[in-house]
Amino acid sequence: MDGGTVTDCSQCQGFPQPCVYCETADASTLTGQCRTMGTSCLQNAPQGYGACPCSAGDASTCPESYQVCRSFANNPYFCRTCSDSQTNNGLTCQNGGTCNNVDGGCI
Repeated sequence: MDGGTVTDCSQCQGFPQPCVYCETADASTLTGQCRTMGTSCLQNAPQGYGACPCSAGDASTCPESYQVCRSFANNPYFCRTCSDSQTNNGLTCQNGGTCNNVDGGCI
């Protein structure tokens, strides 16, 4: 956890990448952390939270506009911050744009 648990990453100087997590008991309850750009959001989730589930590659089911939906080796689909992995590059973001992980944007 680089910048700590916050509601807005503008609070985290030097850690501009937002990571959003769903509560494991109630997926509608969210929390967030700020990370170094390019750092995976799947590691070190706050206790009781994990990556938010999404529907088979459909990023519109993710809670935030800068997220994409992808699976890992036959595992369920999860929402990922565009910039947290190079393999997210080119995927459709929740806002309908395309992930450009180089600048962290969903253009």
